[in-house]
Amino acid sequence: MRISASRDIAAEPGAVFRWIEDPDLASRWQPDVAEHEITRAGTEVVGTEFREVIRDGSGSLEVRGRVSAHVPGTSMEFELAGRGLRIRARYVLTPVASGTRLTVRLSVRVGGPLSWAFAPFVRRGLVARLDADLSRLQELCEAE
Repeated sequence: MRISASRDIAAEPGAVFRWIEDPDLASRWQPDVAEHEITRAGTEVVGTEFREVIRDGSGSLEVRGRVSAHVPGTSMEFELAGRGLRIRARYVLTPVASGTRLTVRLSVRVGGPLSWAFAPFVRRGLVARLDADLSRLQELCEAE
């Protein structure tokens, strides 16, 4: 399944980008990420591997991730996998008259024998979480 969202943020692309690429800053706009640990740092950003624990009202999920693309100030892509779920998340920043248009594209695969039954719930949860996260990111960027 594919999920996409865009948000115009009244800040320059570089200012928005640092909130995406820095895990400590990202944790401020993604509060469901309860733990974040770099498990393998490369000489470049691409290839960096990490572990995250995502908690919400229904429990927690540990995911392993990898930075698969990184163009400073312009785009960043992550691949995440955990407990039957695979996500590719791509963040693209485009300068606009009001500041920056951030577009997030998620490509999600739900595995397992009952994936067809769980996919609609996963989609609803991801859409709601993405909207809330982007609202928090916008507030933080525009407050600087």
